[in-house]
Amino acid sequence: MFVKISEQPSLYNDLEKKSVREILEDINREDQKVALAVQKAIPQIEKLVTQIVPRMKQGGRIFYMGAGTSGRLGVLDAAECPPTYSTDPERVRAVIAGGYGAMFAAVIIVFLPTFLLYLFLSEKIIAGVTGGGVKG
Repeated sequence: MFVKISEQPSLYNDLEKKSVREILEDINREDQKVALAVQKAIPQIEKLVTQIVPRMKQGGRIFYMGAGTSGRLGVLDAAECPPTYSTDPERVRAVIAGGYGAMFAAVIIVFLPTFLLYLFLSEKIIAGVTGGGVKG
C-alpha cells in the first residue's frame, strides 16, 4: 500500500476562483500558523540550541541535509551563515540529495525555456522594442 508522506490535501483548492484579496488573506493566515508553531516549539528549540552552542565552540559542525526544496533551503541557509554570522564555511555545510544537479534543476527548468525563446525571437524582440521608439 502506498502512503503519501510529503503531501497533504490542500486547504486551498480552486485558487483561480478566488480574488486577489482572498488569496492574500489565505497566505497571511498560513504565515500566522508558522509563528504560533515556533512559539509552541521554543522549549524544544532552547534545548537544541543549548546543546549545539558548546559543541560549535569546540569545533563542531552543522550539516543541513535534504532533498528537493528542503535541500535547496539547507544549501541557501548554509551559504548565508559565513557572511551573516562570520562562521567558517567548513563548519556549516549542506548536503542535498542529487548533488549539484538537484540544486539547480528547478532553476534550469524555469530558465531554459525562457532562454531558448529569447534565442529564437531575439531579433524580433529587439526590432519590436526599438521600433516602438522610432517616431515617424
